[in-house]
Amino acid sequence: EFYVGTPVKEILEVFLQGMGEVIEENGLEEKYAAQGLSLYEGITLASVVQKEASSPEQPTVAQVFLSRLSLGMPLGSDVTVSYALDTIDPDRETYTDNQAALSVDSCYNTRIYPGLPCGPISNPGISALLAVAGPSDSSYLYFLTGDDGLMYYSYTESEHTQNIYSHCQTLCNEAL
Repeated sequence: EFYVGTPVKEILEVFLQGMGEVIEENGLEEKYAAQGLSLYEGITLASVVQKEASSPEQPTVAQVFLSRLSLGMPLGSDVTVSYALDTIDPDRETYTDNQAALSVDSCYNTRIYPGLPCGPISNPGISALLAVAGPSDSSYLYFLTGDDGLMYYSYTESEHTQNIYSHCQTLCNEAL
């Protein structure tokens, strides 16, 4: 807890100290290295996982992203596109539809630029940090959140397209 008027520097120091403790206590630097990531890259990926999925789904979403990275595929994460839009067009005056939004030229847009976004898009929680350090033992390459709020995973693009058709008629067509 912080009192009104607490200097921002003091608040940031508390948060950074807490993050440092989580990193050290859980051996995250070494675990990220085992995934082929630096500490910064692991935190960046955890920030995406944090925004994409609830805690129980985070290890599998982390696995999908790590698999895509290892194959040189774009992450294809809508939450990174949304973050990019929030930084350049928060009122969505320019990017008014999904087609325009998905093509926004930003280093955060993992739909058009391969690899990780150029930095974190959120403050990842412990569950997301741990999910990247210890992803699920699966081999999915795609996922989506269906209109029913459930996650649907697939191995191929054609299976993913079928999941969109079967489970995501509303959410998959909403503007970012």
